[in-house]
Amino acid sequence: MRKSPLAAINLKAKPLLRSTQNVTGIDVMRPKLKHYDGRESTLDFSLLYKKGCQADGKVMTQRQDAIVKLAYHFDKQISDKKSHDNIEQEYVKFKYYLAFCDQNNIDPMTKEGYRSFVGDNGELRRLIGIAKKTLPYLFLYEDGKELGIKEASAIGFVGRIRLMLIVCGVYQSIWHSGIGQFRPEINPTPPYSQTELNLALRRLQYYFFSLSSQLVAHKKANPDALPPDELKAVVDEKGNGNVIEVKVSNLRKNGSKAAKVGTPFNRAMQAAYYLFAYYTSFNSASILDVQHPINILSEKREGRTITYATIQGHKGRSNKDVEGLFSDYQPDSIPEAKHNDGIGYVAAEVDKKDGLEFIRALNELSMLYNNHKNGKLLYQIDESGEQIPLGKRLGEAQLTYELGLLADSRSALKDYLVDLFLRALNENQYVDIVTPNNFALGKTVSKKYWFFRNLKNKKVYLINIAYMAIRCMTDIELKNLVMPLIYSEIDYDGNITVSFNYSNGQHGAFDVASKYQRFFELLEDYSNYYNPSKPSKYLPKNASLKPAYLLPLGQQYQTYQWEGVELVNSTWFRSIGVKMGDYYLSLSSRRFRSTTSNNEYNPLDSGYSVAKHILQNTLNTLHNHYADGHPGQNKLITSQAIQVIEEWAKLREIEHAKSIVKERLNIPVLAYDEWKSIRMATNPNGILCSGKPDLAIQKDYRASKSHAKKLLNTDYGDVSCYQFDLCVTCKSAKLVNDVHAAYKLLSFADLLEDAADRMPERTRQLTEKANYLRLLAEENLSADVLEEAEDKLFNEGRYFLHNDDIINTMGEVEYDQI
Repeated sequence: MRKSPLAAINLKAKPLLRSTQNVTGIDVMRPKLKHYDGRESTLDFSLLYKKGCQADGKVMTQRQDAIVKLAYHFDKQISDKKSHDNIEQEYVKFKYYLAFCDQNNIDPMTKEGYRSFVGDNGELRRLIGIAKKTLPYLFLYEDGKELGIKEASAIGFVGRIRLMLIVCGVYQSIWHSGIGQFRPEINPTPPYSQTELNLALRRLQYYFFSLSSQLVAHKKANPDALPPDELKAVVDEKGNGNVIEVKVSNLRKNGSKAAKVGTPFNRAMQAAYYLFAYYTSFNSASILDVQHPINILSEKREGRTITYATIQGHKGRSNKDVEGLFSDYQPDSIPEAKHNDGIGYVAAEVDKKDGLEFIRALNELSMLYNNHKNGKLLYQIDESGEQIPLGKRLGEAQLTYELGLLADSRSALKDYLVDLFLRALNENQYVDIVTPNNFALGKTVSKKYWFFRNLKNKKVYLINIAYMAIRCMTDIELKNLVMPLIYSEIDYDGNITVSFNYSNGQHGAFDVASKYQRFFELLEDYSNYYNPSKPSKYLPKNASLKPAYLLPLGQQYQTYQWEGVELVNSTWFRSIGVKMGDYYLSLSSRRFRSTTSNNEYNPLDSGYSVAKHILQNTLNTLHNHYADGHPGQNKLITSQAIQVIEEWAKLREIEHAKSIVKERLNIPVLAYDEWKSIRMATNPNGILCSGKPDLAIQKDYRASKSHAKKLLNTDYGDVSCYQFDLCVTCKSAKLVNDVHAAYKLLSFADLLEDAADRMPERTRQLTEKANYLRLLAEENLSADVLEEAEDKLFNEGRYFLHNDDIINTMGEVEYDQI
């Protein structure tokens, strides 16, 4: 009978010996990675010594030893807790390099291979040349077209490839000799338009305060519990007082938990990050560096109590500390920042409405869930309740979708989207545009048209495309919009008015170019099949007639509308060649900094004040990255300016030329004048004017003029207008629909009423002026601005310039009646 070779007698005759082969463990050659966003991946180093880095490629034995060295290098990085995201990037870039060399039959472990990729005539230079001829949208590219890479990306490419070759033990410094440097182009960051900024700030604030208040209450009631996985958050308020809410949830439909980035706590911190960027104008690294404690101080100044908080961060690249200020008082009255251990230390004194309330709420939320005295102000919480770092752009796409933050530039997409709708409806085709990586060439556009396989998929596609097309034409609410639509006659400008009702009976309308009427008619015909606006003989007896939604979801006769603000999220429309920033707003700390620079830029000092005191960087950085303004607004200003110059050449009268252009364009104010107005400070009573009084009677009240100069500081130059009580009768005076300006206006009215009580001989005149100011505010300012200004006056008292000194001055001068 055959005996086992492992039997004792056989082992004694022929003992087992340890293998002399150099064997590498599978955990080294196929390490598993867990990424910051929860995604898991596996690196396969065995692919790297196969030709083309393909599984079926020929084994390139000459580089096997080098790849094994590389695998052990990565294994050590993983053991050292290096970022798995960065590790994957190093692997992928080296894989690109190897695949390119294999495709061109060049040994990647030689000088020839290195220079063929990074040399002056190498692959990276070719890809850079392609990227310099970019088209504005991905859908404009033909199938198979390469996209190339930017020089900034090429710099990172070279550094990683060189490091990998050093690890492989083959690189020599002479390989790079004579190769020119990459010089990345400097592209200024476009700021937000005023419309985009206002919407983003309003909804971020509603969202953050709504979530943070619930999270604080939850923690106080349940000290040992984890943050909730689901909450409802307010994102905006409608004109009728109703609020718009969204469900913020970390739960899937089956009840299981999704990625941690979607929890209400983490969403609140993501919103806080962008609000913090707006209030402080810090860059991302400085924001994420801020730690506790946050000191909120109060002290007596100018006869009143002021409250402020200073926030310290650090700019690693310039090795200096930076400071942001949240205050309910004028910034120049807050104590100057002190130097810190010899490091350059400057203060960004930012006085923005609601900032102090925001930092208080953020500080409380942050401390409740991580009470370490020097813990990070901004962080996230994982599934086990542990604190993890907050990513710079983590959750941006979902956040902009949840809040319904749309880019102004999206209107340029409407013709393309209408064409997609018509192709799908009439030809049963849809487009699929992706940019798969093929290693040797970087990204190449794949653009294919496919036929729909079933009606369900076609319906989802058509409704989503139609929604996006309409959303690119108008800002009106599209949810619950019902048919029939009513189309007006074509007006002088070639537009029509589309009128409609909502399911609750409210009426709405919007204007579009007449060429889109056919699109709307076809959409109505299609939607009528799913939810007819009128009963018909084809309606099943057991089916109830639903509202005739223009954009129906669901099955025939069982239609409904979507939850949340917007229908289409960013992950869906990427397949049609539209990037998130083309349609939704791109949130970033850099764009908030750019917007601050654009709004605060002073041409008289070439931007020195905004560079030093707000952005806290050099003038070169300001002009290279922030100071060029909004491209769209710049073009509009230039276009209007050319028209004004043409009229001025005929008339030689600038104001007349401006009025002709405004009438021709049917606009109340030129873009440049509007741009200039938002940078002009209002006077102490919240009125915006040229400083040149246009009163029926001009008087030289020397006491009032002297006091006005003292209040405003002589550094401002000659005080050409000092009769602030007479603004109500001055033709140069203009109200500003801004909370801070309205707050100053109401403060001045309150001051006049106070003065009336102290000076009975002038009670009637002063009371009439106060009442008239309030009436002007109610008739000309929006309700929400006026309400916020009244709350500010109630909570903070009068504007600091409107004090007893002003009332005493009133006793020295004579006042005209209104």
